[in-house]
Amino acid sequence: MNILDRTEGQQALRPGIPAQRAGHDTARLVLTGELDLATVARTDTRLKELIRSGARIIDVDFQDVTFLDLTTLRVLLQADEVLRARGGHLRLINPSRRVQRLLSITRTEHLLDGADSRATQADAAA
Repeated sequence: MNILDRTEGQQALRPGIPAQRAGHDTARLVLTGELDLATVARTDTRLKELIRSGARIIDVDFQDVTFLDLTTLRVLLQADEVLRARGGHLRLINPSRRVQRLLSITRTEHLLDGADSRATQADAAA
């Protein structure tokens, strides 16, 4: 059995970046601390592992994230794009106000709810 197929508890495939599988095509990734240039490669690798394992929906828990830079935001957006092409999405949960503000400034709030905010805005304008 592949460690990614287990559904109970958290499995840390990379130190400090645990993931939990909630179902066949869903996963939860817990990130902590400062997400910046020093950690972006590990975050990118972990997201790619989850996508390769078949996850189509990834919830990224930001409860203990103290900082998010644009390099990491770009990695999250790229993962979301790949997941959307497969009928899924990436969603940030428990973000701090600082992270929410960054998403607002960069117009990437759709990562908060898994919905494409551009489509929502277009529906509201119609």
